[in-house]
Amino acid sequence: MRNTVRQTANAAQVSAADLENQKLTEQANLAIFYFELRGQDALEDLLRKTVEVDRQSLELTRVLYKTGLDNDEGGRQAEITLKSPKPP
Repeated sequence: MRNTVRQTANAAQVSAADLENQKLTEQANLAIFYFELRGQDALEDLLRKTVEVDRQSLELTRVLYKTGLDNDEGGRQAEITLKSPKPP
């Protein structure tokens, strides 16, 4: 009888430890997912800002060309930069 009680108590401790281990694993996975998501948000924001800066550069180059302060090559290069694929 004592052995049965001891075995049951030991089994309960093992089950509790397994449950706690699973809980910690899931918390770690959640933290990893959270930081990956925040990183993707930062990359998306950087891409958005890069496209906006490229757009502004093209507009400035066009104005410089229209006023005679730059040649058409600068405008073409700015258009290529704006249209070029951005990293995902």
